Amino acid sequence: MNFINEINISPAEEARFQENYKIARDALTQCQNNKNLQSCLHCATLFTCSIREHYVQATYESMSKGQEGAFDFN
Repeated sequence: MNFINEINISPAEEARFQENYKIARDALTQCQNNKNLQSCLHCATLFTCSIREHYVQATYESMSKGQEGAFDFN
């Protein structure tokens, strides 16, 4: 089954997913920089961090385009 062909979203929706991802990525990067970390894996709040949780969710949504279980790795 090819999930990529099943994802039909408008350019505006695509832009929204990408903008949400960029905002989340930038917030995560800023947090890491503020804590002088290269990765969240070294942070004491790894499993409870709302910034990281938002980033993971935004990443998933940008890859799946809002469709559960469907990913576009391009």
